[in-house]
Order: sequence, then structure tokens, then C-alpha cells
Amino acid sequence: MTKPYTPTDASIRAWLGDQSFSRGQNYHRQHAITNPRRQGDTLKAHCFGSAPQPYRVEVTLGENQIVSDRCSCPIGGHCKHVAALLLTWGKEPDSFTVVEELASGLDRLSKTELIALMTKMVDRHPDLEQLLELSVLSAGAETHPLERALIERQVGAVFNNIDYEYGSEVDVAEQLDDNKDLGDSYAEKGEWRNAALIYKTVIEGVLENYEMFHDEGGELGEVVNACVSALEPCLANAQDPALRELILRTLFDTYHWDVDYGGIDMGYEADDLIVAFATPAEKRKVVEWVQKVMPAGDGWSNNYLRQSYGHFLLRLQEDELDDETFLRICRESGRSHDLVDRLLQLHRVEEAIAAAQQSSDYDLLRMEKIFAAYEQDELFGRLMLERAPTSKDRRIHEWVKGWAEQRGDPALALQFAETLFWQQPSTASYRELKKLAQASDRWAALQPQVMAKLADEPRHRTVVIQVHLEEGEIDQALALLQAPHTPRWLGFDPSIQLEVARAAAKTRPHAAIGIYLKNARWLIAQRNRTSYAEAADRLAAVRDLYRNMGEEERWRQLIADLRQEHRTLRALQDELNKARL
Repeated sequence: MTKPYTPTDASIRAWLGDQSFSRGQNYHRQHAITNPRRQGDTLKAHCFGSAPQPYRVEVTLGENQIVSDRCSCPIGGHCKHVAALLLTWGKEPDSFTVVEELASGLDRLSKTELIALMTKMVDRHPDLEQLLELSVLSAGAETHPLERALIERQVGAVFNNIDYEYGSEVDVAEQLDDNKDLGDSYAEKGEWRNAALIYKTVIEGVLENYEMFHDEGGELGEVVNACVSALEPCLANAQDPALRELILRTLFDTYHWDVDYGGIDMGYEADDLIVAFATPAEKRKVVEWVQKVMPAGDGWSNNYLRQSYGHFLLRLQEDELDDETFLRICRESGRSHDLVDRLLQLHRVEEAIAAAQQSSDYDLLRMEKIFAAYEQDELFGRLMLERAPTSKDRRIHEWVKGWAEQRGDPALALQFAETLFWQQPSTASYRELKKLAQASDRWAALQPQVMAKLADEPRHRTVVIQVHLEEGEIDQALALLQAPHTPRWLGFDPSIQLEVARAAAKTRPHAAIGIYLKNARWLIAQRNRTSYAEAADRLAAVRDLYRNMGEEERWRQLIADLRQEHRTLRALQDELNKARL
């Protein structure tokens, strides 16, 4: 048997990453790998880790590359246990026992021997009985209706025999895929009832137990989505009314679960399949289901749910609804977007205005394209202008400001630029305010008012400094930065200190040096290498400023004193050496 590829340390590190490789080295040195075996191009072993029982780990090798890896640890692979196995193979290949491929060995056993072996395996590991039962069902050639209890027991066993730990959803998804594959085998034979029953049971199992897992990778969601997709041919081919209702109910329950959960795309095709394949009579049945789950009451959550279900109701009945019924559903479910669109389509402009006025800020913003489609741009502008004084949504004010500029109304644009500035004072909003005020010849009067109001609010001190820098007023920025803080806890973020230092470097170099040094000392006091590297960067700026002023001797004395003061901080000394300071 040809010996498989032996990866280098560099290739193992590239495959697993620095952290897993480094930890794997420790595991290898501690001889954590036990019972190493080679089965063709696959390496297998147990690796002792943090759990009482060792993890099962395996790696498949290809020609000059690592192909895949798996581990029974919570991470599931690409971990330190895989690194330990690969390092053991690279450095101690003779410790691996060569074993025959499992399929080849089993192929030589008789039927009687295989049955005896499987019986012994089930006695030792009772959970294997479910897998064997599933395999027997899948291999069945005769057409027969499956018992619901049998499938429910199969799926239930997956959740009953699992340790609800981080990462366990991967193992659950793999086992559920085995059940889904059984459904696929029935679907291939046109056994739509059996297939649909299996898909339904798998979906229900996931939805009932979903809260027990951390499905961050979406493995369980993928299982549900695959089952929902597999229900499409079942629904398309099923003729029996009872079977069709079972499928439709499964799709609806999945859609309902996802909407109530907040919309995470669980079974994202479910509502589309209902709309595409349900008969008119079946759609009316689904409408009843939707109406039963439609929430009442106010609140953001209920409004969101009503809008979601309202959209589905409109889709289900789009071929049967008259205008008044359509409008009623929109009003009852809060579908203001669809409501305004239909009213404008019917030339009922006053009603459209009333509906838009009653809508939320968010919904009103989304109506711009609707009004534009019916050449009602001016009307939409008036609605936004009417909403702006009472709205707290910054996007409304930004829209009105832009609209005023397009209309050539500088006074209105300036009004909302000032509103936006006081909502979020910043240099960007200051520039915009200044531009519009200058266009109206109002800046000379407005600017002192703005600065006085900013100065009255201690929380705006950083913005005041930035505005001074924007105007080239370096001395004012320095004075404000160095003034006592009131209250004392209201200090300045290091970033604004550096911003002032950079601005002052050319005309006020000694002031800039003072800021850089203060910041460097603060960073050194943090006592970590990252801060030391940043401190070295500040000190490099100090060195350059002294050199530009021809005061290199002062720099040499300063850096010598600082090195002596912190002579015991080896990491700092190292970072200073790297920066050649």
C-alpha cells in the first residue's frame, strides 16, 4: 500500500491556522494521540482533550495536500486535535497501524456473519438500532404506507440521544439528513405520502427543539430548507386531498414559525410554494389559517407580524380580490405601502394622502417611489415637509433638506441643515451648515450663535475643538484641550488629542510635542505590548519635531531619560528598539 502524503509543519499551519497548530504541538508533545491508524489515505486516532473521554479524529490526505478533517470535539474539525494527529503522522509515521478499508473487510463476511456483527454492535451501542432501522426502511422495495409513529420515533431519537452542547447541532443536522435522504428515496419512487410524512416530521423536530441549539452556522436551518424544497414535487404531484392538506399545513406551519421568530429564512420557500401550487379552494383554507394567527393589539411586534401576514393574505387572494377588499386588508394589516399604491392607482388621491399621513416615518420614506410612479412628486414633498417638524427620524430631515436644495429654496435647506447639525454635531454637519448659510449670506450672524451654544454644552467640547481646527484656529483648539475638564471625568479621547497635535505640529511644535508625550506616557501606563508600539509611534513624532526645530540634543536627553525611567519594561524597550528610538 502506497504511503500517503506527509504534510509539513508549514502546510499544517496553513490548513488549520496558527492557534490550532500551536495548541496541537502541545498535544503532540504530551502524547495525547492514542490508537493511531491508517486506512488507505485516511488517518484515524483518538485524542485526549478537555473531556473525560478522548475525541475521535480523522484526516483524509490527497496527492500533496490535506483533503478534509473531522473531529468529535465541539468545534467539529480544523482544531488542535487534528493538528496533533497530523504532527504525529509527520514525525512518528511508524506508530500508525495499517488497517484494511472497512468496506473491503465487510465484503468478505457472509450474511449470517454480518447479522451477528450488527446484533453485537447494537447490544454494545443501543443507539445504533435507530440507524439500522432507518437503513432497513430505505432499502425496502415494496410500496407500503409508513406509520407516523415510526418516523416520529426515528426523528425523536436524534434529539433524545444528543448532548446539548455548543456545536452539537452539526451532529444533529447530519443525523436528520439521513432521515431526509430516506424521504428522498420514497420521492424517487413516487411515494409522495411517505416522502411528505418524513419531511414533515423532520421539519417539526427542528422547529420544536430549535431553541436548544446555537445554530450560528445555519446547519439546522439548511435541513429545514432542504425539506421544504423537497415538498415541492410532493405537492405538485399529490392528488389525495388529505395528503395535500398535510403538505400545505406543513408549509404554512414552517412559514408561521419563521414569521413569529422574526424572519430568519427558516423554510424561506414555504409561502412561495403555497401560492404557486395551492388550488383556489386550498388558498381559501390557508387564508383561514392566516386569519387565526393574525395578532391583535398595538406595539411594534404585533404591527410587524400583521404586516407580514397581510402581505401573505394579499398574495393568496390576488386573483380574487376586488379593490375594496384589497384596501380593507391593507388597512387591517397595516400595509400602508400597498394601500397608498392602490389608492393612487384608483385616482383616490385624498385618501392616499390621509393614509400616508397616518403611516410611520419609515413607511412614509418608502413611499417616495410610489408617488413618483404616479407623477405625484410634489405631493410627496409636501407630505414630507408636513411630517418633518414632528419627526425624530433624521432621514426625514435629510430628505427635506435635499428636496429644498433641489427646489432652489436655500432658506428651507438651511433650516433643516441646522436641525441636522444639532441632532448630531460634527465637522461634516458643520461644513454643510456653513455652506448653506454662506449661500444665504447668513453665516456671519449664525456662526457666533453656533459656537456659543456648543460652548454651553460640555459634551460638545470635542466638536468645538474640531470646529476650531476646521477654521484653522489652532490656539483656540489648544487652549480648550488643555483647559480643566468640567466635570473632571469629561476628558478627551486620545484621537482628538492626536488630531490637535497633528494640526499644531507646523505652527506650534512645542505644544504638539507636549500632547504626543502625554499620550505616550498614558499608553506606557497601560502595560501591554500593543500600547507600547503605539507609544513608540508617538515618540517617533516627537523625535521628528525636535529634528525639524534643530533641537536633537533635547530629543536625545528625553529618550534617554524615558528609557532609564522604564528600564524594567523589556517589551517597551523592544518596541523602542524596533522603532529605532
